[in-house]
Amino acid sequence: MWAPDTGSCDGAGRTLDGAHDDRRAGQQGATAGEAVDGLPRPDGGLLGLAAGVVKAASGRPLDEYVGAEILDPLGITRRSWARDATGTRAASWGLSIEAADLAKIGAMLLARGKWGDRRILAESWIDDMAKPVRDDVNWHGLLAWLRHDGPYRVQTPERRKVYADLGFTASADLAPLDGRRFETFAAYWLEAGALLDAAERASFASLVRDDRLPVELTRATYAGFDFNGWLGQYLVVLPSRGIVAVRQRPEPPGGGDDADNKKNGLQDFVRLVMASARPAATD
Repeated sequence: MWAPDTGSCDGAGRTLDGAHDDRRAGQQGATAGEAVDGLPRPDGGLLGLAAGVVKAASGRPLDEYVGAEILDPLGITRRSWARDATGTRAASWGLSIEAADLAKIGAMLLARGKWGDRRILAESWIDDMAKPVRDDVNWHGLLAWLRHDGPYRVQTPERRKVYADLGFTASADLAPLDGRRFETFAAYWLEAGALLDAAERASFASLVRDDRLPVELTRATYAGFDFNGWLGQYLVVLPSRGIVAVRQRPEPPGGGDDADNKKNGLQDFVRLVMASARPAATD
C-alpha cells in the first residue's frame, strides 16, 4: 500500500503508514522490524524497501510510478517528495500534499479503488488492505489501522427480568436504558444509577455478578480504516458510513517533539470521527 504523508506542499511531510516515522523511531531506541503485538513493525525501515520493489517490478522509480498511476489520475499535481540519504524518493516519509488532495485519496479508497470511471487500485487490494493480518490482532491491516464499531454493553428486557425475578423491585425503572449502547460497564452504571435512589442502587449492586450482568456484550463490527502520521496527520475512511475525514497541521519550527505531538496532535481524532458517524438513536 502506498502510504502518503499528510503535510501540505510546504508542510509536515511525515509518515502516514499507521506506524512511526523511522527517523523518530531511531531517536526512541526502536529498530526496523521490531515486533509490535507479536508482528513485525511496519515502520520506515522496512517500508523503505518498497521503493526498490516498485522499481524492480515496474521499471520506474517510486515517485514516477505512483505519480503516473495514482496521483496524476486523481489530479494531485501540487506535491513535493523528499529523497532519502541515497537519493531515492523516500517510501515511508517525505511526500507532501494538500488536505483536499489527501481527501481525494480517501474518496478513491472509499469507492473501492475507483476514481470516476477509472480504476486506480484493484478491489482485491482494498479487501486485502482492510483484512486483519492475524485473527487475534484485528486492528492491523496492510499499513492501515482497522477500526471497529463496538463492542458495546446493551441492556435488554430479558436481562432486566432476571433481576426482577431475583426480587429487584425497581427493574422497570431501568427500562429507558433498554437497547442503548454503552462503551463501558461504568458508563452504563452511571446512567442506571441516575434512575434509582440510594436504596435501589444498593439493592441492584448486591445482585450484580460477573456471570449475571444486566447488559449483553455485542460483537464489534468492521467500520473502516485510517492512516496517521507525526504531528496528528490523519486520513480516516469509514465505508460503513460513507465518510472520509482528513486532519492536517503545519510542521512547527524545529519539527516538533513528543510533547508537541501529544499536545497538538489531536490523538482522539479517529474516535471523534467515529462517534460523530454513529446514528444518534444508538449513542
